[in-house]
Amino acid sequence: MNTTTLKKTAEKYIDLVSQAKVLSEAIKALEDSLKNEIAEGTEIIVNGVALKHIAQDRRSFNAIVLKDLVSPAIFKKLTEVSVKASAVDSAIELVTFDADRLAPATEVKHSSYLKVVVKKS
Repeated sequence: MNTTTLKKTAEKYIDLVSQAKVLSEAIKALEDSLKNEIAEGTEIIVNGVALKHIAQDRRSFNAIVLKDLVSPAIFKKLTEVSVKASAVDSAIELVTFDADRLAPATEVKHSSYLKVVVKKS
């Protein structure tokens, strides 16, 4: 892609991202308004399309309290272990341990994304 085409494509992308943000905000405002007007579990039909207000309860658990309520074997089955990358980075920075020592436990997955940043003049 030549420079002119690249810039035009980037300009179109930036414009669409900006429109998507505006639309997303408008959709959220309409959603909030409709959720106030449509009772939970109720649906309305508009032009042959159903719009239903779905409601559900989401549970969360306090692992510290849970640990005292069940056996260690059951607790292990109910929970997952995850490592916080930010905590690992802090420990390396504070020289708590050597980063090379973590190589066997480290998997790096590459990802990329575009970020639109408005430049201030």
